[in-house]
Amino acid sequence: MKAEHPWEASFYDPTLFDSRAGEPADERDLEKYTRIVGPLRSGAEVLELGCGTGRVTSHLLSLGLQVYAVDTSDSMLSALRAKLASWLEAKPAKLAVARANALDLDADREFDYALAPDDFLTHFLRFEELVLVLRNVARHLIAGGLFATDTRRRSLECLNSSTSPGCYPIYAHGVVPLAGREGREWVASRSFQQFESDSSILTTHLVVDYLDLDGVVAKSQYRTLRQRLYSPGELSEAALHAGLAYSHERGCEGSMLHTFRRP
Repeated sequence: MKAEHPWEASFYDPTLFDSRAGEPADERDLEKYTRIVGPLRSGAEVLELGCGTGRVTSHLLSLGLQVYAVDTSDSMLSALRAKLASWLEAKPAKLAVARANALDLDADREFDYALAPDDFLTHFLRFEELVLVLRNVARHLIAGGLFATDTRRRSLECLNSSTSPGCYPIYAHGVVPLAGREGREWVASRSFQQFESDSSILTTHLVVDYLDLDGVVAKSQYRTLRQRLYSPGELSEAALHAGLAYSHERGCEGSMLHTFRRP
């Protein structure tokens, strides 16, 4: 789906992501994915979609798994390669990194498991795209292979407050040191959201202020992200179209874990 704002493509910035600016991912999801890959033998192959800067990737490698890490962002992949340079140099067979979209990914191999942390499926705004993604993931799984992903908790109260035009609650996310520039530069961020109940599209507007050592705003940047909040029923229907068996469970703090298994 075409972006409504020209800056949408730059929402994910590796420096901000690693600074935990905005709405950071919950570190407890590492425990969740550790449990998921627990049955895998050392050396098993895992496809990671939306790998970002390698937060989950490095954890999977530490468990002895072989990881094929995929993302659409060149800057995020550059950050991942810098972080995991030792793995790429010393154990290249353990880690492969590729720039690709889940819609047209062709890794030319099958994987034991596929993982997509942190709201991955919400980035596909049309149901038809969701089905195509699941079909492509299924094509990359061995028989009996599992695809696991999660969605964040959103309270009904917050969503309802984001539907009235012209008046939205603003959330402040605090001030944090900028990754790689600790002690020299800081960032402060705040956001508001708009929710379209008819389409289930959630638009997040994030304003980031870059602060110097005197607390003066050196630069402000506006970032926008659109996501579709799929219900378990919609995910189950999409899984049926893709030939996958679907199940879900509640995770930490009300997050939802979704699993899709290839027969």
